[in-house]
Amino acid sequence: MSDQAFEFISKIDIFSGLPRGDVRRISDAARFKEFRKGTVISEQGRSVVENVYIIRSGAFELFYEQQGRKTLQGTLQAGEVFGGISILMNTGISVRTLEVAEDASCYVIDRKAFMDLCARHERLYRFFVDT
Repeated sequence: MSDQAFEFISKIDIFSGLPRGDVRRISDAARFKEFRKGTVISEQGRSVVENVYIIRSGAFELFYEQQGRKTLQGTLQAGEVFGGISILMNTGISVRTLEVAEDASCYVIDRKAFMDLCARHERLYRFFVDT
């Protein structure tokens, strides 16, 4: 599994510039997880985000919620990442609601491994902060 994760993660722009050893470590730490359409992964302002999700297949929708109304803000697809901003900038509380739009699979990296990687690579940290 880690070889498949390494091959996929190493080709994603924000991870491709990191040293191969660091990409290998994060790939080895990643868990593969599948989600069914309609599954809510996190709720804006209510869910604690404990993981970073690197989308391998499928699609997720990001919603902004205000006064009980959900507004579609965007779609995440293969190669995109969710959770980094919430972990780094919002004390782990979900910044947006994330719902599976079509059956999907992800590599899931726990908060500690992600924070360690960001602490060692300013470029990666800045990517999420600037986003």
